[in-house]
Amino acid sequence: MSSDDDTSLVILNWQPPKLNRNEELRGYLIYYTTNPQRKEWVEEVVSDDVLTHQVSNLTPDTQYYFKMSARLNKSFSPHTDIEAVLTPPAKGHHGILPGGKPDSRGRFA
Repeated sequence: MSSDDDTSLVILNWQPPKLNRNEELRGYLIYYTTNPQRKEWVEEVVSDDVLTHQVSNLTPDTQYYFKMSARLNKSFSPHTDIEAVLTPPAKGHHGILPGGKPDSRGRFA
């Protein structure tokens, strides 16, 4: 999805974790980056009563990688698997790369 100011957003949805008898959910941590090999990921904190979160002000036409963890009363859950998301191109750019040439049907690859 794209917003009016040519920045992109991603909407994340999840289900709450199954908790052991002595565990209490305190919230969620959402991490994202454009390079999953880096140690530094952007972190967003979400309250425990939320199961949908919008990450905004992302760069259009960019691959982002997301993972999350539940914050518990005494620890954190393991991170989820990393999920890759490609944000849509900015409005008016149509995904055409600079210097791209159309094929025989006038389409850009």
